[in-house]
Amino acid sequence: MPVLHLAAQNGHVYIVKYLLDCKAKIDARNAQGETVFDIAMRLEDKTKGKEIIRILLENSEWRSLMKPTDRAPLGRHPFIRNTPFRQLVKNFPELVDIVLDECITKRNDPANPFNFFVEYDFRYLDDTYLMPEKDGNGLTSTETLYDEYLGNLNKEARSYTENYDLIAQNHLLREMEKSKFNVQLLSHPLTKTLIKYKWNNLGRYIYYTAFSIYILYITLFTLFITYSTAPYHVPSNNATHTFVDLSYKLWEYDATCSDVYLEHDKQVHVKWLIVILAICQLCKEGFQFYKRRLAYLSIENGIEIFIYISTIFIVFDISDCSHRTGIRLNVQWILAAVCSFVAWLNLLLLIRKLPRFGIYVVMFFDILSTFSRFVIIFALFIFAFSISFFIMMQNRSEFSSLTDSILKTTVMMIGEFEFVSIFHGDTVNHSEKLYGPPWAKSIFLLFCIVMTILLMNLLVGLAVDDIKGVQEEAELQRLAMMVDTVLQIEASMPPFIRRLSHIGIYRFFPNQDNWWKRIVRRFGYSPAQKTDIDEDQYLDIEDAKDELRDDFRRQEKAIDLMQRNIDIINDKQTKLEKMLDLIIKEMKIQYNETD
Repeated sequence: MPVLHLAAQNGHVYIVKYLLDCKAKIDARNAQGETVFDIAMRLEDKTKGKEIIRILLENSEWRSLMKPTDRAPLGRHPFIRNTPFRQLVKNFPELVDIVLDECITKRNDPANPFNFFVEYDFRYLDDTYLMPEKDGNGLTSTETLYDEYLGNLNKEARSYTENYDLIAQNHLLREMEKSKFNVQLLSHPLTKTLIKYKWNNLGRYIYYTAFSIYILYITLFTLFITYSTAPYHVPSNNATHTFVDLSYKLWEYDATCSDVYLEHDKQVHVKWLIVILAICQLCKEGFQFYKRRLAYLSIENGIEIFIYISTIFIVFDISDCSHRTGIRLNVQWILAAVCSFVAWLNLLLLIRKLPRFGIYVVMFFDILSTFSRFVIIFALFIFAFSISFFIMMQNRSEFSSLTDSILKTTVMMIGEFEFVSIFHGDTVNHSEKLYGPPWAKSIFLLFCIVMTILLMNLLVGLAVDDIKGVQEEAELQRLAMMVDTVLQIEASMPPFIRRLSHIGIYRFFPNQDNWWKRIVRRFGYSPAQKTDIDEDQYLDIEDAKDELRDDFRRQEKAIDLMQRNIDIINDKQTKLEKMLDLIIKEMKIQYNETD
């Protein structure tokens, strides 16, 4: 076993550092094929392991420790990659910044400032692909995966599993999102640049295309329903401009209405556009189910399937009456009300994936979640007052049944008390007469205090706390939503499209500027921002950092030298004390520690 491995295995931090200063081979492997990094990663003393790993990562040869050696079988399987960088993210996320910082390098050409660029190395952060083994029996990480200069993915590279949902769920960006240092890791310039690169090269095109198609679909469906005639509000054929109710005859699928004639040519054209869009959307959902299998099953996808199938059923002319006049059957009309409501609410789920506006949707759902936990207490108060009002005022139409009483009590919470009509109505008319006014007024006063003052203010307070919590984590929420969006889109795409969002090395030239690039950056469509990487300012900061690092290293060496000298002095002192004890015993000298 190499000496460096022995030092790390026994937790000797200073010896590891000394051996590295003496140019010990950092990428040496033991009989099991493990590097000193692997040894330090599984130390029981996590504090010493962390310090050893920090020393290893600050060494100039740190990249040799990050080389993956894992293999994967072909096809669809549950295998998850186990690379040194993944181990670092999982066990010591607070040290990941050291690697991420080193993956951003600056290249300056003094003769031509326009050639200055910043290079982002994504090879450790985006480890989706492996190369086929020479014998074709599996995939390996030892072969060359990227073009050395351009950083483009090798044409023969393949994802380490065909289960793309597994890749998305276990992507390193997701692991960073789960970490307790998630804000620090996701907000790092390298991580943000990778997320933006994936979004700009694939995510935004797929998202905005799907969003535009859905907007077109929901607009056409809304226009179709708007211009359709309600079955209970059909204009008569006479000149009186009155309306008739045909809903009583539109419960059966063979319903006819030969006595009614309505123009509905516009509906016909819109109807077929809606059917085509709905079928296309169902085909898209079917393709996603084929690719993702059981991982596709979710409430969100179930809502979309319900919307598209319901739409086709609503616009289809089932009865002769619908074919002649465009009037929907009762079941179609009721379903249209539900489908329209769900379709417009589903738009919220799409907007939630937008980083700029999605944070407000997250706030809404957080408040809704808080209310769902509080709703039991809320319902008990509503039910208690509803029963009391029903007992005291069931002669009034709004409290005539327990159901009406519950609805009226709920409405009263938003301020619709109708105090005058309830307590100062007609004392002769039976439907307005109040029986037991003192008791009714007492219950009403208690309702005003408990429901409109206490409970409503409690709900407002809980909502404010939720919004404050979301705002405090707004940056994390924004980055997490973008991560979820780009990874979900990648998982839904065919392999040849998915490769478009994958690159090993990305170079940003901030000085090669023009009006189009300025517009692109203004709308956030550039992976890196010039304001973040100003050349002169950045180089000055880097020079200052280099000086600080040199000073720090010099101080570290001086401290290490002092520590070694102190250790030597301690050893000598211990030996002298033992020698003195032996001399005292041999000469039989009486000695007290107080002397």
